[in-house]
Order: sequence, then structure tokens, then C-alpha cells
Amino acid sequence: DVTLILASIPKQKSDRSRIGAKLVENAPCDVILLRPAANSGEECKTILIPTAGGPHAKAALVFGNSLATDENGVVTALYVAPPDIQEPQLSGEALLERLLEKAGIEKSGHILPKVIVADDVMAGIGEAAKNGVDLILIGASNFGFMRRVLFGSIPEKLLRSNSSTAVGIFRAKPRIWDQ
Repeated sequence: DVTLILASIPKQKSDRSRIGAKLVENAPCDVILLRPAANSGEECKTILIPTAGGPHAKAALVFGNSLATDENGVVTALYVAPPDIQEPQLSGEALLERLLEKAGIEKSGHILPKVIVADDVMAGIGEAAKNGVDLILIGASNFGFMRRVLFGSIPEKLLRSNSSTAVGIFRAKPRIWDQ
């Protein structure tokens, strides 16, 4: 059985295929859409996983943790907290703690929860990645997954960024109750 599809995605929207989108949307397994960086494939020791606690964040964290363990690397689980919520730092830390617990991942030397308070999610991700990361892995929800990737979302913005960082969008295997 196939457990993961890894598909390279063109940087430009005009190059993306409707047929490819349907295949990925309906895949019966985990899917990662990857925009490789120039140095992709050499090593993946620093992984940034921005999350707001969405449905695929858990699977992205589990995958990222496994990859970091294999590579002797580090995963930063990132939450970008809006400044207008009460105690954004504490709220973000609590969210990340719950998410790591749900994923069965203990905080350790290679799992680093991080909260950045910012008005703009992309600015927060940029701040977290400013010292360089090998891969940004972000979860996406099933509903309209490819529609958001193709037409606009945080993952779409990351794909279109001029960053030299590889970007992966993780969609977990659909469960029966999601279909």
C-alpha cells in the first residue's frame, strides 16, 4: 500500500494542473506537495512547522519529528499569535503544548515550540525562518485543499515566496469520517 505521495509543485500558478490537483485531493494516503529549494536533497536538519492547530498539523508534526530524528535535526513548532488576543504568548504556548501532546511528541532537544506575536502570519513565519531553515512544512485542511494551494492561502503564499527554503504542504490521509 502507498502511504505517502511526494509531488513537486511548480512555483507559478499557471503551471499547475487541474488533473494533478484532483489526483492529490483524492489520494488515499498522506500527500506532501513540495517546492524544492536549490539545495534540496543535501540535508534537512532544520524544519519549521507553522501551525494554528488545524486538522493536518498533528500529521505534519509527526512526519517532521520523524524526519528530524532520522537527520539528527531540529523541528520548530511555530504558532504566530495575533497581538490582539489576551496573553498571546501564553495562549500560543498552551496551543502548541496541546498539539504536541495530541501528536504523541514530547518536547525534547529536537522539538522546539516557539510563539511569535505578529499582526501578519507570513511576517511571523518570516521572522522564525530568518536565520535559515531547510524545510518549512505546513499542514493544510482537506476541504478545498488544492483550491487554497492554487488560489490563495498561507501555504500558497509560502509556495510563491522567493525564499531559498524548501516548502512542503502536508495533507494527511483522509479518514473515513472526513470524506
